[in-house]
Amino acid sequence: MSILIGGSPSTGSSLLRRILNRHPLIFCGSETSIFAKAEIYDDWPSFKSKLFKKSFFGISNAGWHNFTGVDIGEDYPVSKSEARTIAQHSDTLIDFTTAFFGKCLDKSGKKIWAEKTPSNAFTLARFLDIYKQEAKVVHTVRHPLDAISSLHNRGMTLYNALSVYLLNVSQAQQVEQDARAMVIKYEDLVSSPKQQLQLLWNHLEVSDPEEKVLQPHGQESGVTKMEGWKSEETAAPNTQSIGRFAELPLAAQRRLMAGIELLTHNLDAPLKDIRAVAHYYGYQLPDPQEVKSEDYNFLYTDRETDIKKRRYSRAYFRAANYPIILRAL
Repeated sequence: MSILIGGSPSTGSSLLRRILNRHPLIFCGSETSIFAKAEIYDDWPSFKSKLFKKSFFGISNAGWHNFTGVDIGEDYPVSKSEARTIAQHSDTLIDFTTAFFGKCLDKSGKKIWAEKTPSNAFTLARFLDIYKQEAKVVHTVRHPLDAISSLHNRGMTLYNALSVYLLNVSQAQQVEQDARAMVIKYEDLVSSPKQQLQLLWNHLEVSDPEEKVLQPHGQESGVTKMEGWKSEETAAPNTQSIGRFAELPLAAQRRLMAGIELLTHNLDAPLKDIRAVAHYYGYQLPDPQEVKSEDYNFLYTDRETDIKKRRYSRAYFRAANYPIILRAL
């Protein structure tokens, strides 16, 4: 079995990947960005040589984040150069992952591999198409106010935090009707982890390791805490990060709410704005308020700056296919 995890950043996917990796049957290392490249699903032979390139000639992650290349962390028993060699000798994407993750499974003594990268939100459907009945996908979601606030606390502008949340969630939502897909709400994972994980083990058709997965087993490798996080991702699930929106300065709260009212997208997806996302997942938002012109201008300036930065970049979304629309006042 192969498991792919995607969704907006700051929705608990890092916590989930640690929990999965503690299961005796599942290997889930740090995010690689391998499966976030749309091109490798459509034409592996043409793009496998570009997969590991960080330069202008590499492949960018699908979606909002402008990341090119692949990361192979220290928790993988395969170096990047070895992975590149495996790719060059693989005729298909499945051949590559069978060989690459086969080494990971052999080393760890496990039987199932999983990978999480937030931008996988844009490729979950492709993954299911390629891996057929051997595939499972998980979409992690979180209350929009808290997820966007968390991203802002990590140093992201409010405009970018609003955009990545809206786009990633609206894309990942489209696979949820597939029986191979599961949604995990951050709030459920941290407030009732045992019950939520029982649903996950049932979905993945693996045994319940009980509480063994909720605590780290000795020293766990990789980055365990990012700027703005309240808890180590290796810590037991807790509810400290519920309610992050209330901790923002009032001006940031007002601008975030302005963005919720003003931002939409033009992609082929049913959830067009963050109010639609909140309603779909059962999250409550404050009633709409009149948007101040200064907040509109703030978001407009950020949007124009972002478009200019993307105009000549290798980003998935560039000026020519820019997806975020700012509604007029």
